[in-house]
Amino acid sequence: MKKQIFIIGNSPKFIKILKELFPNSDIGIFNWRNSLNINLYKKLSKRPDIIFICGYNYESQLYNYSKYYHSNITAPLKLVNFLKKKKTKIWYVNTSNKIKKNNLSMTKKTLSRYQFAKQELAYKLY
Repeated sequence: MKKQIFIIGNSPKFIKILKELFPNSDIGIFNWRNSLNINLYKKLSKRPDIIFICGYNYESQLYNYSKYYHSNITAPLKLVNFLKKKKTKIWYVNTSNKIKKNNLSMTKKTLSRYQFAKQELAYKLY
């Protein structure tokens, strides 16, 4: 029986890796920005065995906070909850949490919007 894999995000690097890891699987790719419109997916007849999340809405950097949060956290989380079945495995690609070593005067750590969204989604998925 073929595995059903859904990828949320369209990173060519991760798509290639998953196709190599699961060559005999059905892989569906969902653009991150389209995750905002869950109505696009309501006609799906199959539920995935694996949901692989590797996206971020780069256009959202200039959005106000609530629209930004919805675009990068709320909408993808709703899509995952809609798509998953009881035994679906969820794999999430987070960002590394690097601190620049050359900035020794840094007393506080601040996150970019990108880092914040990636870590907040990871927390919500957990």
